[in-house]
Amino acid sequence: MTNPIFSEDFSWAVADDGIYSYDSTSKNYISSVISTFKANKKVWVKGSAFLVLSWANSSTTNVQDYELKVYSFSGTTLTEITTAAVTGTSYKTAEPKGPEISFSPDFDVVVLYGKSDATTSFFKGKKINYSANTSSDLTFPTAITETPSYFTVSSRYVYAHNTEDNLETTDKYNSAYYIDGSNLVFYFNTTLTTDEKTDLSRSFLLDENTDPKSIFLYR
Repeated sequence: MTNPIFSEDFSWAVADDGIYSYDSTSKNYISSVISTFKANKKVWVKGSAFLVLSWANSSTTNVQDYELKVYSFSGTTLTEITTAAVTGTSYKTAEPKGPEISFSPDFDVVVLYGKSDATTSFFKGKKINYSANTSSDLTFPTAITETPSYFTVSSRYVYAHNTEDNLETTDKYNSAYYIDGSNLVFYFNTTLTTDEKTDLSRSFLLDENTDPKSIFLYR
């Protein structure tokens, strides 16, 4: 294995040439998927969901090429959900790395975001069905795409914390959107307080088992 990283419990390894599962009998990692990943990687595994984000420097200064691959799995058998793959470029100056990523606790909603160059922001999202091995693209409204933000995601909501002033005002906002199919439906927003403008840990609390009205801004 070249440049491997490991899942939290070390039952999986992701290397440049594929995914490996740990075999307790031989006490070795056995190839499960032959694929190509970039030199820098992150892996998340939960339930039947398996996410790999990898990235590497491009030929352009401060720009990294990235790729997200998504798999469902049972035992040590992984099935790639090809429609959930996301590729692109990520621009960072202070700490070159891949894009920012937020996902729901069950990994069924994934959002990647950041800047593709010094002035252009990007927002890419997937809603994933691991049982059917299918996915759909999230459609972001202009209210999100016009203003860079930090995101928190659940299976039913996308929360945006503006990191730059809204283009139409001099304010920054906390905003919440309800996921209706592949569309994000505006739910509410509030103007950020002075403290909140520099505190990206602000988020919202919600009860996934109740109707969409049960959402609370944590301040």
